[in-house]
Amino acid sequence: DTGEVLAMASYPNFDNRWFNAGITSEKFNQLFPKTDDPDQSILVNRAVQGNYNLGSTIKPFVAWSAMHAGLITANTVWNDQGTYTLQSIDPSDCQQNGGIARCIFKNATNRNTLLPSSYGPVTVSDALAVSSDTFFYSLGERFWMLSEDLAGQESLLKTNLERFGFGSKTGVQLPFEWKGRIPDDAVKKALVDKGVLAKGEVPRLVVGDNVQVAIGQGLMAATPVQLADA
Repeated sequence: DTGEVLAMASYPNFDNRWFNAGITSEKFNQLFPKTDDPDQSILVNRAVQGNYNLGSTIKPFVAWSAMHAGLITANTVWNDQGTYTLQSIDPSDCQQNGGIARCIFKNATNRNTLLPSSYGPVTVSDALAVSSDTFFYSLGERFWMLSEDLAGQESLLKTNLERFGFGSKTGVQLPFEWKGRIPDDAVKKALVDKGVLAKGEVPRLVVGDNVQVAIGQGLMAATPVQLADA
């Protein structure tokens, strides 16, 4: 009724009895090889430390953010035709015209037609019900364009997502909690500097980054407990 987390469990794929058997360093290293990748590390409490894209579970928060920012109302209608073309990019810069920018983003593929799913006219509640990516791609770009107009100010999408606790620790009384990540220029630059992103990525946010965040992909990440808390 309240959304309160009542219990949290971990189901490791190693035998806990090794810890009671006076485990040797050789056996420990065999069971738990060293890695810098938290998603590959075995001794990680993924509920509070896992680094995950949110996928479509972010969409209710993006929808609320867009309504709160005045970009849309609950009755705003979007015509979902299966693909979304960025409006803020010069067509000559798009990949399909020989440029380098990705300008077209698609819904998930329909198994029957093998084409991007299209849902026609949708309101906010419709878009959430069918999980219309193009609806949220459009919001991601509109947030981007609004932030560009308010140069020097924090991204409105980021500001609104922070209201739900994304990008901050929940304060759960467990060690090594990860605070998650809402991307901004500094975050992307740090990822570029570490070599995490593809070679050639610019060290600042671009419109495509915001579009991906709006459907829970790209540089946005959170822990399971953060999502439950939100």
